[in-house]
Amino acid sequence: MWNLRLAAALAICALLAVAVAACGSSSGSGGTAAGEESTSAETPAGEGSPATEEGETAAGESEPASNAEAPTGELVSSLPKALQEQYVGLPSEPVASKFASFKAVQEPWKVCYSESYQGNPWRVKLAEEMKRLAAEYEKAGLVSSFTMSVSEEEVARQNQQIRQFVSQGCSIIFAVAGSATGLNAAIKDAYEHGIPFVTMAGSVTSPYAENVDSNYYVLGKEFAKDTAEAGGEILMIKGLEGSPISALQNEGAKSQWSEDGADIAAEVNGNWTPSTTKQVTLQTLATHPSGIGAVWSTGSESAVIAEAFSQSGQEMPLITASISGDALGYWKEHEGEFKFAGAAIMPSWTAETGWRVGMRTLAGNGPKMTPIIVPIPPVSEEELPELYESCMKPTSSSVLPVVKEDPLTEKLMDAYFTKPGEVGPYEYANTPKPCAGS
Repeated sequence: MWNLRLAAALAICALLAVAVAACGSSSGSGGTAAGEESTSAETPAGEGSPATEEGETAAGESEPASNAEAPTGELVSSLPKALQEQYVGLPSEPVASKFASFKAVQEPWKVCYSESYQGNPWRVKLAEEMKRLAAEYEKAGLVSSFTMSVSEEEVARQNQQIRQFVSQGCSIIFAVAGSATGLNAAIKDAYEHGIPFVTMAGSVTSPYAENVDSNYYVLGKEFAKDTAEAGGEILMIKGLEGSPISALQNEGAKSQWSEDGADIAAEVNGNWTPSTTKQVTLQTLATHPSGIGAVWSTGSESAVIAEAFSQSGQEMPLITASISGDALGYWKEHEGEFKFAGAAIMPSWTAETGWRVGMRTLAGNGPKMTPIIVPIPPVSEEELPELYESCMKPTSSSVLPVVKEDPLTEKLMDAYFTKPGEVGPYEYANTPKPCAGS
């Protein structure tokens, strides 16, 4: 299974000493007003700092090259081993954060959130959790307001919305970037106005952002190993075109399949959207009547993939994915038939880890580096009963499970900051349960 293989691989890397080379606030009393000189102290990024600045689009954005053979840098070696292991295979070496010496901003804070897409349940739940956290912190007197924008995959529009947030005097801007490089000019503008810019679910190349991410290159490789071991032809269902996460996952998978000599039946784009994923799966099955041995996917659409195979009358393959409520519901109704290997890439902890980094940054706790990598909890088929809840049905696409343990505990989060300690009322136990209110 993935977790056992990953642990073994990481242990080998540790023995060989190999790892990856993979802005103040405005508004609020006591804060720096938009347009004034930034209060942040710029920390030199050193070697490995992204070279792309302003709005320049770097070549190869859709297929970033990993740098798994680079030696472990000083920043990574200072982390606990459990976090060091997360930096294997990233596309570039982490660098010192521009916000390491950022001065605390007087609360309450004006929080702004730039979303690039709201077309699937995962992104909707991410936004819901951001709103919940904002309300919780507003009640505690730390946040004064929460404003959200959605660009619907239009990079130019997201740039404009970010610049509007800057002019509105946001204390901090959180974002799910629609491009790894296309927002760099707007991000730099935020930094120059003293506004921290924190990304979640996909990093940007700007040195003026604090990226909170996970190792999607390794995840793509590990899912690819699962599909190769299943035997037979593989259907590759890619995520959202242009997404930094999708690009890393795709590259990791292709790297692994190249090593394995795997037979890829087809590559299609499901866009991490149930209706699109089911359509492209059915289209592929219509042209491959001899059968598919495994499906490589990374989103939350494993239930509709399974439904497509059942509808076509073909034997159920192994499906890799991020576990979801509808998948757990499908598994419950088809025990012994649904074959799964994957992870729990949950919007709940994605929002929470990004939010916590932002709150600590505003409080002047000083993130040491970027990206801050969050471990992704692996999920084996044997673990599905632990995640299943009674409200989960094959149609429960908007229900997403919550893993029992915080993937980035307070102790692990402390290792990423110059000053330890959570800021505000955050408790992982307060994460809404999947069946709450149902």
